[in-house]
Amino acid sequence: MTRPSRSRVVGLVRDTLAYSLGLVLRRGLGVLTLPLYARFLSAHDFGIIAIVATVRDLLTVGYEMGTPNSSARFYYDCRTEEERRRLFGSLFVFLTATSLLASLAIVAVGPLLWPRVVADVPFHPFVTLTVATVLLSVMGVLPRTIFRVTDRVPLFMTLALVQGVVSAALSVALVVAGLGALGPILGALGSTTLFFSFSTGT
Repeated sequence: MTRPSRSRVVGLVRDTLAYSLGLVLRRGLGVLTLPLYARFLSAHDFGIIAIVATVRDLLTVGYEMGTPNSSARFYYDCRTEEERRRLFGSLFVFLTATSLLASLAIVAVGPLLWPRVVADVPFHPFVTLTVATVLLSVMGVLPRTIFRVTDRVPLFMTLALVQGVVSAALSVALVVAGLGALGPILGALGSTTLFFSFSTGT
């Protein structure tokens, strides 16, 4: 194995371990909050949180449209920094425009259709806030991709972990304050807003 090849393998293993560790730690935060949630939330609240989490995951996949992986792939096809800026600038405008249009359509039509599917969970504020969270998350996905492809994995993982900690802390504080199922949803929105502001300004 040549020296460059060995270096690339070592880098791949290092980045994979960093991503895996970060994922485990972020999932662990959710486990740590469960005892507090169980004390302050009802079974109905847990049901709302589960439904909203499913909506969030589905919207995230639809909004992103595979952009994180595809943008990383085309990043290496660009020969100059100007081409890379043009690529990510175009993708950012496209993602922002499509996400905004989709969000407006969902917020406009959702209140009419949602009660026919999930009658026990009000569309406002639960789904509305979730749509806003996904919108900001998707608009910040390209900066996160740039951190990855420019070998800034430690920064990427640090930001992700900080976001997880902030989200957990806000969620617990709001749940303890008596907001019920709305606590984790507002916590996710708050942490996503902070992460989006920082990542787009970096």
